[in-house]
Order: sequence, then C-alpha cells, then structure tokens
Amino acid sequence: MPGRRSEYDRVYNLGDIVGYGANPNEVTDRSRALGSVFVRGNHDKACSGLSDLSDFNPIAGMAALWTREKLTQDHLEFLRELPHGPISPIENLQLVHGSPRDEDEYILMASDAYAILQNAVVPLTFLGTRMSSAAFCWKIPGRANRLPRITNLPRANRPPGWK
Repeated sequence: MPGRRSEYDRVYNLGDIVGYGANPNEVTDRSRALGSVFVRGNHDKACSGLSDLSDFNPIAGMAALWTREKLTQDHLEFLRELPHGPISPIENLQLVHGSPRDEDEYILMASDAYAILQNAVVPLTFLGTRMSSAAFCWKIPGRANRLPRITNLPRANRPPGWK
C-alpha cells in the first residue's frame, strides 16, 4: 500500500508461487511487488513447462496444466527465469525450495534436515517445501555465527535466544 510502512524489511520467496490457486497471474504480480528475492519451486517449474509432471499426483498435475494455460507470457517467462536454489541473499543464510542438494527434495522432519544440512557452509537455512514455516539453525564449529533477526517466524520454530 502506498504511504504505508511495511511490517517487514524484506521478503524471501521460497518457491511455488503458482500451482495451488485460481489466480496465478494475480498471485505472480503480488509476489513480484512484495520482493525481489526468489527461489524456484517445483510447481513453478511444472506450471511454466520447465519440468514434466511425472512426480506430481494426478490432481496436482491437472492443476499445473490448468495454471500453465492461464498464465500470461510475461509470467511464464518470469517463472522460467527464477533462480535454482540454494541462494544466499545475505551472509550466513541460504534459501532453498527443497534442500541444498536438490531443489525438489522435500525435507519434512527435523531429523531429515539434520541429515542433509549437517555439512552446511552457512548456519541458517530457510526451506520452502515445508507445510509449515521452518528455519534450521546450528553452530558451525570454528565459526562465529552472526545471524539475521527473524521476526515473522513462529515462536516454536525460532532458534534459542532469538526474540
């Protein structure tokens, strides 16, 4: 909203902008207006024609095809050009849709995250494929961790000591 102070400093979009709702062009416009840091999601790839639908269940596949038909050429190109994660918009943070090793890999449990991220080169990873907000953070031996403040993460998911 023009003239209104934002409640956040920046927005990181972790993918799957489209593929779930009836207004893919409007959602893409709104996403682009909110921020400029994006990671490509598997639904973004499928809806823009970058991947086939072999990993999708039949309903998700039909939704992706419907979305592809509804998207404008500009939005199709935008989705096709989204970066493959992981990306690091600031020091000590990486953004991924799936996991650092595969953008389409789902990490659903903290134990899965630990097994994959224990060798991470950054202490904080935001995951886009979780069904609820999650950030995984741990101390990297031999490094002083200077982490960004996260104010919109649910209290239950905030690293110890964060406000």
